[in-house]
Amino acid sequence: MTGQLGLLKTAKTDILEIAYCQSGPDDGWPVVLSHGFPYDVHA
Repeated sequence: MTGQLGLLKTAKTDILEIAYCQSGPDDGWPVVLSHGFPYDVHA
């Protein structure tokens, strides 16, 4: 799924599934923004 923030992807573990948006060039500097609201990746 592609949205306003970029490509929506998920990372799944045994107990948790995390959604994240990926955008920008593959060779660009990585930036990680996190928050505590657990229901929507856009919040």
